[in-house]
Amino acid sequence: MWSLFPHIIKKVQRESTDDWMDFSQSFAIHLSAESFKNYLRFPYSSDRIIAFNIERTVDLFAYIEEEGMGSEYTPGMFTDHLPSKQRLMEQYWNSRMTLTDYLVHKPYKEAEYICFDYIPPYLIEGYMNQKKWL
Repeated sequence: MWSLFPHIIKKVQRESTDDWMDFSQSFAIHLSAESFKNYLRFPYSSDRIIAFNIERTVDLFAYIEEEGMGSEYTPGMFTDHLPSKQRLMEQYWNSRMTLTDYLVHKPYKEAEYICFDYIPPYLIEGYMNQKKWL
């Protein structure tokens, strides 16, 4: 999320005590029981894996879509029904909760999971073509 509108997330984040949440040093994760061809797996015991309401991310992408359309762009094409980027980012930020809390309460339908923690290499299992390689 930080790469979409870094100036806005930094402004919203400045008012928070969660200064350890450095989006430039984070990565998205996906929870899945499915087996994929290539993936990395690690235990999620960290309280620094945060769930955010993914609907806010999708809404923010509407602004990206409009801005990337060039000459085909008409102001409000995808965003006329949406709050401002600033307001959406505030909603995104305010939806944050630890992964553990999210899995217990699920206050929104879908989440985007961001890991703000260092994962030691010995905890990571890598799979290539469904065969373990790490």
